[in-house]
Amino acid sequence: MQPNDQSFNGPIPGASLTHELGSQPDERPPMYVDPTEAYDFLVDRIANPDVFKRIAVAAELGVPLELMVRPIVFAGWAEGYYTNDVMHLIAGPIFELTGKLLEKSGVDYIPLAPRKQDESYENLLDMLYKKREALEQGLDEPTDEDEQPEMMQEEGVSEPTESLMDQAPVEEEEVSAPSSGLMGRPE
Repeated sequence: MQPNDQSFNGPIPGASLTHELGSQPDERPPMYVDPTEAYDFLVDRIANPDVFKRIAVAAELGVPLELMVRPIVFAGWAEGYYTNDVMHLIAGPIFELTGKLLEKSGVDYIPLAPRKQDESYENLLDMLYKKREALEQGLDEPTDEDEQPEMMQEEGVSEPTESLMDQAPVEEEEVSAPSSGLMGRPE
């Protein structure tokens, strides 16, 4: 009888570190060490009609250009064509070139993938600006009740009443050491 749980059916931890040193593409010297040469290499690949046709079709389908260029640039590093730092140096210029090629071909594209906005951060910034304006006008605090951050408006959470500097210092109790044993005080 074999258990149906397949969660332990995989490589042991550290198995990825047991391959022979130098057998991975990124462990050998790269083909291109100059960012200009690596850029030219990728331009030749992107300018290939079959490759560019795939990029154009994906752009027409609404795939952001950023999500197409990053894997192309990453694949060059993963295949050992250039180093990690060269990959980061050429990513921006490759992105710009691909966008220009799409524009020249008349293909509308979305340049960047949408990012999730952190509204609590924006609310805190607004509150900071209002507080700064109030202080510049000579007021102690802004007057609107809704200017508190959402986390302070929740039930059961109130503003701190005194600062840490106003609090009395806490006296620490003296801990006595044992008089015998390994950790004991010598007599």
